[in-house]
Amino acid sequence: MSLMKLSELMKDAIMVEGNFSDLSKFDFYGVYILSIDDDIKYIGSAYAQKIKTRLNQYISISDTGGKSLRKKVDKTDPANAIVEISKWKITAIHNDDLEYKLISIARPIHNIKGKSLVKDKEVSPPSVKTK
Repeated sequence: MSLMKLSELMKDAIMVEGNFSDLSKFDFYGVYILSIDDDIKYIGSAYAQKIKTRLNQYISISDTGGKSLRKKVDKTDPANAIVEISKWKITAIHNDDLEYKLISIARPIHNIKGKSLVKDKEVSPPSVKTK
């Protein structure tokens, strides 16, 4: 699913867009969407720390909390994963409760396994195909 299709859900949200070259604009708490060419790759939230801190973890070679996503992007080469993630567009949203709804609608490949998608009782989890 693309960012364009999520626009109705996010129509009243305050959004900030950017990329990994300038994380300073993401100095707030909330939900973020990582995409490339309008294709959503990952949806996450940052409430214990600011979004800019969380995003920086994905492009840091040290194990600061971004290791899981880096492994999903490239299982064998963390440096290559960092290069790939650094190319992704960032859309950050000032909102507390969008993450699970967005994941349930967009079903991005790097969120589906291992994450409970049912925080809001009205949202049904997507079916997950296992190998």
